[in-house]
Amino acid sequence: MENKINSDLMVCKACGYKIKPKKLKTLCPACGVGKKYFEPFNDNISPLRRKILELHLHPIVVHFSVAISVFLFLAVLISFFTSGKVTNTLYGTSAVMSVTLPFFVAAGLVSGIIDGITRFKKIKRPMILNKIYLSIFFLLISVAVLALVQVFKFDIFYINILLLILCFVSAVCGSLLGKLGGRLTDAILPGK
Repeated sequence: MENKINSDLMVCKACGYKIKPKKLKTLCPACGVGKKYFEPFNDNISPLRRKILELHLHPIVVHFSVAISVFLFLAVLISFFTSGKVTNTLYGTSAVMSVTLPFFVAAGLVSGIIDGITRFKKIKRPMILNKIYLSIFFLLISVAVLALVQVFKFDIFYINILLLILCFVSAVCGSLLGKLGGRLTDAILPGK
């Protein structure tokens, strides 16, 4: 399998940032090393795979679930220290976020599988399988949060404590998935 030189792009040898030669100034926009650290980019994957990957659909989708899980945790946490109208507003906000969270987690799971297949040609890789298992757990937790909010509507103190714990676990799942995903973006992709 031979690598194809993509003359449209230069790649930074220090950080891997890719840029069109016309846009390259004296320093790498990502890491700041000098222009001398750039070389022509050797692309080892097909143009179709490159186009799909450059859409960045999975990273975009997963940001929503991570943000919602963190904000949901914070809204529930803050509601313990407020009263009246503020608490009711936080409860309403939490109810809306609890409905949207499972959909974004599911979308992240599906887009992650598609991204894994596109990026690595197979999803039976240890880190990808870890992400899939963690995503399924994240999805189950988000559905549990939804059920608690819809059934109990913040009426029982110990249910609110359980909700807070589940929201925390949800936020941790999202953060761990982001950390695993960040490590996968540095991987060298298999050819064509």
